[in-house]
Amino acid sequence: MKHLITIAFLVFVLLIAAGCGNNTVDVLTFRAEVLEFDSDYFLQNDDALLFVYSITPVGSHSGRGRYFINRNDSVSVYGMNGEPISYTDIPVGAVVDITYYAYVLQSYPAIIPGAISIQIVELS
Repeated sequence: MKHLITIAFLVFVLLIAAGCGNNTVDVLTFRAEVLEFDSDYFLQNDDALLFVYSITPVGSHSGRGRYFINRNDSVSVYGMNGEPISYTDIPVGAVVDITYYAYVLQSYPAIIPGAISIQIVELS
């Protein structure tokens, strides 16, 4: 009987531990105006930065501000009609929706390393 209680307790502890290990990251979207695309950074680092000014709050940041969007090959980029486009086809002055994993590097300007998709919603 003692062994049965011990086994039941261990199973209970393992179930609790498995539930605690489910660390999911929220996915958020904000709207921003594109200020600049840094193609030189792309050439130097096999990566590229999109410099934007947020129109809507970014995650827990309530105010507007400037952000670098760190682009990598897993970022999907879409035009106004939802068609896939190249990252370099995003014009300066466009308004975009940026979907990202909900974390921001606390630099100035802040860097959003976890961009998932960028879609143009308005052209100037």
